[in-house]
Amino acid sequence: MKDALVIVDDFTRISFVYPIKDKSQYSVAAALEERFLQQRPTSTGIKGINFFINRTVLRSDRGTEFINSSVHDLRKRICCNVEDSCPGKLGKYQNGLVQRRIKENGRIARCGKEMSGVPDLASSYSVLHVVGILNALPTNASPTNGTTDVTGFSPYLKCYGSQPSMDSFYVFGSYCSVHMDNDHADKTNKNVTVSPCIFLCNAGHFKRKGHVV
Repeated sequence: MKDALVIVDDFTRISFVYPIKDKSQYSVAAALEERFLQQRPTSTGIKGINFFINRTVLRSDRGTEFINSSVHDLRKRICCNVEDSCPGKLGKYQNGLVQRRIKENGRIARCGKEMSGVPDLASSYSVLHVVGILNALPTNASPTNGTTDVTGFSPYLKCYGSQPSMDSFYVFGSYCSVHMDNDHADKTNKNVTVSPCIFLCNAGHFKRKGHVV
């Protein structure tokens, strides 16, 4: 993963990370569209948004990856309100929430990758795994008593109304076994039903399932 689009919800403080190949306007616009248009359950048979997007405010800095024709057309099509930060040095203070989350994700992800010994190709999964953990941890940004609670609700709980299952969290890069389905089973040896794998991430906020390779 060379770049990634990081989105933080102001109300719940839940984070979403979308790996992208580059910071071009087309890659960023495609990631934003995936974020806003994938949320409606597939059981409805309709691809669309599960909240009033015309009341949503999309805040970003004034980088060229956000101020361009592709992102502008997407904003116009989904009727999303736009707030760009101020130009110059003042603008960086208006994006402190996302900037701190980006640094935190990167710092923890690098530590996890180095300690696990996985190759650099797994860097994107390391970031996704970290985001999944941070979304499940309590934060004082959402205090339970509405004022000064030091623990508070987790971003995942505030967003989805329930906590993710802790049974699906494992150490990044640890060995695990996966049961093979009929498409991946060894036809020559029916007694082999599992395959050794390496746990890479539990991105419950992203795919609602764990990822192993």
